[in-house]
Amino acid sequence: MQTTLKKWQVFFENAATFLFWGKLFFVFYILHLSHRCVLLISNSKQLTFISNFIESSQNGFFQDCSAAAYQVLFLAIPNLLVFAFSRQWQIRIFAILSTSLLMYSIFIWIADAAIYHYWGTHLNSQAIAYLSYPKQLLASVAPEWIITGTLSFLMVTIFVFKWILRKSSRNNEMFRAFNKMHLFKQLITIVFLGVLSRGGLGKIPLSITEPYKSKSEEINALSVNAFWNINYLLLNTPKHPDVDHLINHEFYNPQLVKVYKAGEGDITTNNSHWKTRPNIILIIMEGVSAQTSKLLGGTHFNGLSHLDSWVKEWGVYSQNCYATGDRTDKGLASIFSGWPGHPWQGILHDPDRFKKLPHLMGEFAQMGYQTGFQYGGDMNFANIRAYMIGGGTQNLKDKNQLKDDVQMGNWGVHDSDLLNKAYSELKQIPKPYFYGFLTLSSHEPYDIVKTKRISEIEKYYQSVAYVDRSIDAFLRKCFNDDRFDDTYFVIVSDHGKNLETPETHFGQREFFRIPFYLIGKPVKESRIRINATCFSQADLYNSLLDLCCLKHDKKAKYSRSIFRDSHPNNAVFHMHEVVGLISNENIDWITTNRALLKGEEPLSSIDSVILSLESEIISDYFD
Repeated sequence: MQTTLKKWQVFFENAATFLFWGKLFFVFYILHLSHRCVLLISNSKQLTFISNFIESSQNGFFQDCSAAAYQVLFLAIPNLLVFAFSRQWQIRIFAILSTSLLMYSIFIWIADAAIYHYWGTHLNSQAIAYLSYPKQLLASVAPEWIITGTLSFLMVTIFVFKWILRKSSRNNEMFRAFNKMHLFKQLITIVFLGVLSRGGLGKIPLSITEPYKSKSEEINALSVNAFWNINYLLLNTPKHPDVDHLINHEFYNPQLVKVYKAGEGDITTNNSHWKTRPNIILIIMEGVSAQTSKLLGGTHFNGLSHLDSWVKEWGVYSQNCYATGDRTDKGLASIFSGWPGHPWQGILHDPDRFKKLPHLMGEFAQMGYQTGFQYGGDMNFANIRAYMIGGGTQNLKDKNQLKDDVQMGNWGVHDSDLLNKAYSELKQIPKPYFYGFLTLSSHEPYDIVKTKRISEIEKYYQSVAYVDRSIDAFLRKCFNDDRFDDTYFVIVSDHGKNLETPETHFGQREFFRIPFYLIGKPVKESRIRINATCFSQADLYNSLLDLCCLKHDKKAKYSRSIFRDSHPNNAVFHMHEVVGLISNENIDWITTNRALLKGEEPLSSIDSVILSLESEIISDYFD
């Protein structure tokens, strides 16, 4: 009997090491499941919660296990090196490493949940690219949230450290003097965890797309382990996803691309101002959705009532203008260069690429126009300054030149002050001129709104109304000044907005739909009509050249004039690893991920059209 008890005692002593690390592995695995649960609760319908959670957890099982194994390895490997220290220092080192790992993981989970809520995707290469602009990232968050979050994070860190220190001091198995058997058990544990983190003993290690097993993109996105995903991206730092299958024309059919291209066609206006070269004032609103305009078919909030009134009296508009992407830098490249985008971070993050693009500022400057661009924020964000200077912009101003005697917010100079200064400057500029203005007051954290006790979406609506009033005041000054009688005012948005409703969620048609107004005294006189019934913001490039100069720039091959009857009435859009085509009747999209494309086969006719177009766009990007 004593022999049996002794054998069991020896067994439990030897198993204690494995049980210790096994418990840690299980804790981390449960935390990964909890993060997925939080994403579901925040973004999914309750009716599908259980089934979505089960399916996504099954598909993400191996990545969850791999992530948990990596986390335990972070603690287990240093534990091999601390035998020379006293027990007290072994415990302290373990507590420091454990706390650091846990807080790093919590930070990733919080950041990932925020990105998933606002962008509809996990942390990705696009989000990583924005880490280069910490000032702008912090500007998107209200100061009180930064202070509260920092203090809370510090308090939680201290609490976790003390808790781990107290729990570790009670463990007699892990913190001991050098012992060959103990070292052997540690090595076995590390080898086992290494195999688990790799995804098994196969020749091919676990990939970032391994969890993509469902036909539902929502399930596939939820299946991805956030911790595994971000650390893979940080270690590999890819500039773009694997798109070799699109570059080598595997899906390319030049005949199908004609669906997007346009011929010359007839212009649908009798413009007497071509000879006088009218002025152009381009106002790009920050993140304003067409759903905020009653005239444009919006049903959520009547926030653009002043602009709606202006365009009914002095202009033309479209209910079917669409953004090509989901970020400001993508919108700028689309508007000023006619670039339709691609399924990763915007081209402005790659100076070697964007310097080869055509640019409206340069085109108008060559025709004798004075050119300028003003932004109330920091123009170094996303390389905007380099992009505008390289494109031929003669006069640039941002918050550093506009900050005197103005109201400043988190992002910079608010829109009312920006446009007041714009009016004063435009009165002094020789004609003709082409000037662009980028607003910012409708960007998070909407600090132009002073009311605190309302939801974020209500703050957004009120900030849009403020932008509308600011532009209204600017237009009133200009229309009462005969120096602006031969001026076109073009008002558009850089991208759409998720208004926390199903129809405006990421990837939906209403997410991309943005306002487009063309206002001015020449609009009435010239009987201008927008011929395109569905078009992209990328079409503004050749549309403005057509409107002012009857000119078409072939270098902007993805931009079609909306004033020509040959416009094909469609728009292309991009999100991370997704490309789509919007027409009058439909919105169709397909993934550009090589692994996921296999699940889409056999491809439909519209799938082939979209992939053919994307193959040409991506090939042009790399050429």
